[in-house]
Amino acid sequence: MYCRTLNYRDPCGRFAILVEEQPDGSFKLWEFDVPGEPARRRYVIDKVAESLARQSKKLHVVWGQARVQRKRADDPIWPS
Repeated sequence: MYCRTLNYRDPCGRFAILVEEQPDGSFKLWEFDVPGEPARRRYVIDKVAESLARQSKKLHVVWGQARVQRKRADDPIWPS
């Protein structure tokens, strides 16, 4: 497996999305790695899936999870 960065841009903004390229050539994306509120994430993921489909690539989405769990500043375990 390899990680790739997909660049996304639309009138609301632009950002990079980290995905894993699977051995079969498909891509794996974690929902919470896409910034924004739930409706925005779903819209972006749909657009990315459409774009990859035009290139004959499949996108597998892991809904409700992030690839890397991030600590928040208000997390009591967060180092000072």
